[in-house]
Amino acid sequence: MASLGLPLAPPAPEDAIDLTVVVVFYNMRREAQRTLRSLSRAYQIDLDDVRYEIIAVENGSDPEQKLGAEFVESFGPEFRYIDLGGDARPSPSHALNVGIEAGRGNAYALMIDGAHVLTPSVLRFGLDGLRAYEPAIVATQPWYVGPGQQGDMMRHGYDQDYEDRLFNRIRWPEDGYRLFEIGHFVGGRDWLDGVWESNCMFVPRRQLEQVGGFEESFDMAGGGFANLELYERLGSAPDVTVATIIGEGSFHQVHGGVSTNQPDADERRSRVFGYGEHFADLRGRRFRGPGKPLHYVGRIASPDARRSRARRLTAETFGRGAFAPEPDGIPATPSPVPEDLRWSFIDAVWQSMAWNEETWLGHPVTSAPTDLFAYQQLLTSGRPDWVIETGPGSGGRTLFLASVCELIDHGQVIAIGEGLSDDLPAHPRITYVEGLPSATETVARVTALVGPDPHALVLIGGSAQRKVTQEEFEAYSPFVPPGSYVIVTDTAVNGNPVWAGFGPGPFEAVKQILAGHGEFATDYEPERHSFTFNPGGFLKRTR
Repeated sequence: MASLGLPLAPPAPEDAIDLTVVVVFYNMRREAQRTLRSLSRAYQIDLDDVRYEIIAVENGSDPEQKLGAEFVESFGPEFRYIDLGGDARPSPSHALNVGIEAGRGNAYALMIDGAHVLTPSVLRFGLDGLRAYEPAIVATQPWYVGPGQQGDMMRHGYDQDYEDRLFNRIRWPEDGYRLFEIGHFVGGRDWLDGVWESNCMFVPRRQLEQVGGFEESFDMAGGGFANLELYERLGSAPDVTVATIIGEGSFHQVHGGVSTNQPDADERRSRVFGYGEHFADLRGRRFRGPGKPLHYVGRIASPDARRSRARRLTAETFGRGAFAPEPDGIPATPSPVPEDLRWSFIDAVWQSMAWNEETWLGHPVTSAPTDLFAYQQLLTSGRPDWVIETGPGSGGRTLFLASVCELIDHGQVIAIGEGLSDDLPAHPRITYVEGLPSATETVARVTALVGPDPHALVLIGGSAQRKVTQEEFEAYSPFVPPGSYVIVTDTAVNGNPVWAGFGPGPFEAVKQILAGHGEFATDYEPERHSFTFNPGGFLKRTR
């Protein structure tokens, strides 16, 4: 394990003020215009009695992208500019530590990524949280600007021009809370699902004096897990309360970030995995977070901020006609499907029960047709020797998988379950195995069929509870080689977005699986038609 060299914050100066905001910029002149505006007194509210400063640190930007002191200071007398010049480094960790050392605040708000725009009461509630739960750290919740998860949306037409039109449409910055109209939570989460990272984290100076600032061994471009490491280290102290702000957010603008704005999903996953490995090398274990219950401060000032996984609000801002309409006919350019619309569509089809009437060659198939289409594409492109399916139900999906294998003249299907019906469809490419899928004796029987080194695709079905899904994954994922998949079906249940009362199920199992298996990552490409009962459930083995 590498040693940690953590620079300690200096003691507060005699002319100390309430708050120092440190924000780092690298080739972000477009984004900085909004970020700095959102930190100004002209935008932030209820700060009349608060003395604060903003230190903008330039970390090696190209000449045409440099902000310059005149530009930064034009946002108000609270703004200061530091250009690291030749001391700039690929990681923002050093730049943040420079800002911490230069700051006069008794508390800090640390922003590792200068592409974030804040809502109008972030600074007020950040300070309120530090006071209310002292000693504490306060994490601002992360959002994306745009119709969904930004990296995925970029593959379907989302870019800076699209984003600029969104900001113009809400007439930002007249009402900063209208950001919720054009944004989405980062990840499949909501206000109450915990915080793994914050781009605007409030920390008392005395904590940085005692445990240090950013770990500069996180020296890769973008910083890797430097921000997560600081959040975990500060929040893990026994006496520290971890708090977050309800109804406020930090909104990430698209700018070509090293990982966040990498449109190639495989490359994005590879980079994030590399960051996790680097963290483990430095700390001797993987990132796990502070592991504490969150405390809350704030209020819901905007109706559009009332969004949660159980309460999706379709953002009309992204709908047809939001901008100048395309000529009637085939669109000239692709547009991303708004995430809220996608989830509303899944819920509407679920409620219609139309999916319960689908058949394949006369046998019921209780699957979304687009999921079946995705299965055939994965079988055709990956050509697994074996398809291992748990929870075959009435066998219609099993027959569909065998039919595809027959059409491509490759592959066999093994369907595993307890209490299998006598009238399951027969096919020369189907073998049924009776038994609890995760039981040792059942796995041994399947192993005897597929051999010691199978090239398999695994499909875990049956709307299983979280524990059952995890057990079946552990049993059969070793049969999957790099490039193939474990497909966890029915992740839509438990409010994701359907059947909110189901309880922890496949979706929650996937979260646990990904946390413990760095060799697997979610592939969203099979979901590109937007209608799926397996959101986030296509797990590709990457190594």
